[in-house]
Amino acid sequence: FDQLVKISGTENLIDRQTAEYKAACWIIHEDEIQFEFSETSSEKQSYLLHQRYIMELLRFKFNLTGHMRNKHECEWYGIYCDEDEIVVRIDLAGEGLSGELFGELGELN
Repeated sequence: FDQLVKISGTENLIDRQTAEYKAACWIIHEDEIQFEFSETSSEKQSYLLHQRYIMELLRFKFNLTGHMRNKHECEWYGIYCDEDEIVVRIDLAGEGLSGELFGELGELN
């Protein structure tokens, strides 16, 4: 939870109506990809958690379909990753999305 507070802030993560709350709860309680963190976790592990959260946030904010659920984000339609499973491109032009982009997307490298 502390890792996600750094990205979205406490207020967004405790308000049950927000996409931030829903994405965080999904990762903590339902995600089949579980992250174990401690003070000795690597920078890459931390980044992969941030990436997973941001991609889930994208899914919740834009109400993307469930075909993405329980798959690694690199397997999602329109998401392109490098060999280290880092998202390098998002192309969801064919999904008919509308709305504003959110600041957390800027956390992706």
